[in-house]
Amino acid sequence: MALNAGVLIIGSLYWDDKPIREAWRQSRLRSDLEFNVRVPIRYGRKSLKRGKTYSMVFSPQCELGQAKVVACRNPLSSVDDLVTETEELWAAESSATDPKQKIAADWGCIALLTRPTANIPQPFLDGWAKRTQQEDGYGITRSSAIEVIVNRGLLNIAWPILVADGSPVPLDLLFATATQPTLEGNPPTYPDAKTIAEAWKRDREGNVKYFLSNRQHGIYTFQDQTITEFLR
Repeated sequence: MALNAGVLIIGSLYWDDKPIREAWRQSRLRSDLEFNVRVPIRYGRKSLKRGKTYSMVFSPQCELGQAKVVACRNPLSSVDDLVTETEELWAAESSATDPKQKIAADWGCIALLTRPTANIPQPFLDGWAKRTQQEDGYGITRSSAIEVIVNRGLLNIAWPILVADGSPVPLDLLFATATQPTLEGNPPTYPDAKTIAEAWKRDREGNVKYFLSNRQHGIYTFQDQTITEFLR
């Protein structure tokens, strides 16, 4: 059987014009089959390459925001097909030029999400779990009440629903990049909207473009309105 897959995108992978990402979108995704979806996301990872400003993360317990799901061009007929899609996704996500095929680094990893009513053959799930076990450092550091990746490489959020009508995304499974959140304080907590906005205001390299471009392309969090007010 062939499974219909897609990529759940919550940030610059959707709009960034780096050649490796444009090539990935053109070769691996169907631009004619994409959806606006509700998922629990927030700004929560302090990124060194973005001047210590914040990028998006999945956060299982937060309010829903809006993200994108774009269908994959090729249906999945085997575990090898599944692994190929995730390795291609990681290469685009990490802008990797290293020919070594990977699905993780110390800042994040590729995770799998399956539609609850889909008939996913067990060998697919077993094969994916085996692939994650082969990757050094796979997974997200766990802290109190926050577990983004659960066992066997599955993303710990509900299956996304469509913004248009609240129905489930009409695909069998999704791939997503889960990144390591930056939690501070005691107990460890996510940054609030003021902290996020002030990081962009201190920045002198224009990294607020990440926030503005996400909004321009219909990707946003429950924090966006408050962040915008602090940026003003």
